[in-house]
Amino acid sequence: MPLLTSAPFDRATWAVVDSFDSDVRTAYWRELPPNWNRDEDDLLVGVTHLLKAIRPRAAFRLAHFSMKKLPPLVLFDLLAAIARGSDETANTYQLDRHGLREAFRRLNESADVKTDAMAGLEFAFIDIFDDGEARPENLEKEIARNPELFVQAVGFAFKRSDDNEDSSELRLDDSNQKSNRARSAYKLVDVIALIPGRKDDGTIDSADSVRWIEQARAGYATIAREDVGDQMLGKLLSHAPADDDGVWPCLPVRDTLEKVMTEHIGRGLHTALFNSRGVTWRGSGGDQERERATGYARGAEAMQYTHPRVAAVHRDMERTYLCHVEREDTDAKANRRLIR
Repeated sequence: MPLLTSAPFDRATWAVVDSFDSDVRTAYWRELPPNWNRDEDDLLVGVTHLLKAIRPRAAFRLAHFSMKKLPPLVLFDLLAAIARGSDETANTYQLDRHGLREAFRRLNESADVKTDAMAGLEFAFIDIFDDGEARPENLEKEIARNPELFVQAVGFAFKRSDDNEDSSELRLDDSNQKSNRARSAYKLVDVIALIPGRKDDGTIDSADSVRWIEQARAGYATIAREDVGDQMLGKLLSHAPADDDGVWPCLPVRDTLEKVMTEHIGRGLHTALFNSRGVTWRGSGGDQERERATGYARGAEAMQYTHPRVAAVHRDMERTYLCHVEREDTDAKANRRLIR
């Protein structure tokens, strides 16, 4: 076997392997370290055999730099096999986010796999979408079409707010499986950014948004997750674009929020908007915070008569940043005194 596994990784070697009995053939594909191969036919044969040997991570490593050569359905099966798991030795053929994202990009471009199947695969790999570098596009589309999926994710991610017991659909007896499902579901509701009611041309239908939100709220209220569900809903709506006047959010989402705003939707919006500022670089005292406070004050003034509930969110954000202005200005003064 060492002689075979050290031979060139190509069809000539495989022809020799095929001349042996099934035990040798099985052992070969279970043990060999797959090497890069330029030949498209060889790549497909190698990936297929490695998948049969339940070595999907090794197969992905083989195809890593040549994914365009793999038929999209084979690539889908490869990712699905990785998601199911394998007996491959721990810490071997480790996956990287860039390669996995490239695989999803390739599948999305091909349009050979149905959206619902791609959505399920994205959920299995939800960890690769948690840093803002890529989006689970198919999951977002499915959730934007089906508010019950959002309700289900909220149900998986969070506990009930009362002492009653969940239905069998939400329960899991295995504590590890339950914990993993909760973590994945939380990441899902944390990363999705497609506003319900958004059309293919990029416009947002406020009436459709309101209908989706009302269905979602009714759904998670029945499973005792109303407050946290509203907060996650507020986070989702925080991704709305600004309007043509530069004020957030765009007019259809302003109209939507005026109809559906609750205390906890407002909390979700506030937290998400504050966190969306990302990394900050210190200038002179609280100048950055002062600029943001001014922007939110301008937004509140623009909407105080037409959309007072949204204007209230802007006022709340303005107050938050003014508090940070005072703190940063005080710290800056103290630092200047220390330097002297």
